[in-house]
Amino acid sequence: MDILRSYINCIPDVVFLVKYEIKPSVLRDIKNSLENQDKYYDINDAIVLGKPDLIIRRLIDHHLTKMEHLHKFKLLENEIIHFKHITVSKDEAKDIKDIIERVKKHGKSKSYEEKIEKG
Repeated sequence: MDILRSYINCIPDVVFLVKYEIKPSVLRDIKNSLENQDKYYDINDAIVLGKPDLIIRRLIDHHLTKMEHLHKFKLLENEIIHFKHITVSKDEAKDIKDIIERVKKHGKSKSYEEKIEKG
């Protein structure tokens, strides 16, 4: 990361902004993150700086990603419907029903369902 930081710092800001087509605030964020790399990155010493442009592009993409904060998970209702469009033969249907009944006999984990309902 020190090599990457040095590489980015040796490029004039104007050149960097034009070359990578980013806003000054993104460059400022990148430089700040490189100065405080322990806070922002999980550093793997095995990384080799062979293609700095590729690494810089990934770094830019990372800083352009918008974080979405969730307060809780939403229970799924009709979001996943691909299983409703399955065609099976009568024999396969019987086998599937047998499997479903065996699973039902095992019972459901009440505590798991309660955790989901509580959020």
